[in-house]
Amino acid sequence: MAGFLIMYGTGVAVPSLLLLLAVGPGRHVTVPASAGLAAAVFSVSWGVAATFSQQGRAGPTFVLFIASVVLLMHSISLWFEFFGQDAPLLTVALVSLSCLLTLTFLVYLLFAERPPSFSAGGNDRSSRRSQSNPFR
Repeated sequence: MAGFLIMYGTGVAVPSLLLLLAVGPGRHVTVPASAGLAAAVFSVSWGVAATFSQQGRAGPTFVLFIASVVLLMHSISLWFEFFGQDAPLLTVALVSLSCLLTLTFLVYLLFAERPPSFSAGGNDRSSRRSQSNPFR
């Protein structure tokens, strides 16, 4: 998971930085670029921390949920403005790419890399037998 956190952080930082450099700070760009950069910084830092210890998923999941809501709101509003001939295509494309990356990684954090006992539920007899109980 640590490698994926670092890859996501660098992957979402690139469109966010391109958004700031190519378009410049303005009303279309400031909030989505800030949300993307904040998610990138938190993800890279949690990725580095996860390489040295077993960290939980609660922190990255919470930050990515907030970032995905912000990016989704701005992506939808930019698409409406784009069809109204107001927003440039580069801005819409970069914010949509950041939103897509964030939502994809959020789904990965929520549903991927679970141990086999997680989906089994632990209620059947075979999973109880496979677990060693020192108190029996």
